[in-house]
Amino acid sequence: MGRPKGAHTRTTWLEDGRWTLWQCMRVLRIFTLPQLRAVTGCSAHNAKRYVRCLEQAGYVRRLRERQRGVAGSHTVFALIEDTGPVAPRGQTDGKRLFVHYCATCHGDAGQGDGQNAYNLDPPPPDFHESLKVHQPSYWRQIIEGGSVAVGRSPQCPPWGRTLASSDLDALVAYLEVLANPSPAQK
Repeated sequence: MGRPKGAHTRTTWLEDGRWTLWQCMRVLRIFTLPQLRAVTGCSAHNAKRYVRCLEQAGYVRRLRERQRGVAGSHTVFALIEDTGPVAPRGQTDGKRLFVHYCATCHGDAGQGDGQNAYNLDPPPPDFHESLKVHQPSYWRQIIEGGSVAVGRSPQCPPWGRTLASSDLDALVAYLEVLANPSPAQK
């Protein structure tokens, strides 16, 4: 499946692919990965990653495992929760984006201890404390326009032109997880 006509960024293409996979799952309800691939034309890797993400988020569950040693046997999945025409995004999207764009300075856990943090003055904030003070709209403003957008140091770059709106939403959702970790994460 090539990049759709009019898709100018990889993000748009990925979102179209996810949407197509999601619509296929909504129609089939019970499916295997080869069925998804046959209908959508996406790669095995992308189908497997998206289904695994949805499984972790609780939208999909396994009905039957693949039988090892049996030719043509595949894991059978079932759709548990249907969000309608909008494809769900797993929490893993926000984490993946955070690790790619933010962790260099802010650290993997958001404690301001990334590998580049020692070069910055002032140092990046510890999200475990600073995220509890501000609303998610404030965090989105910083991600979108850089820290200058809220009158802070110019060292945090603006990501508003790089990331799609849905990616910004996923990052903000992940920051909420960092701000309010579950007891198992502490």
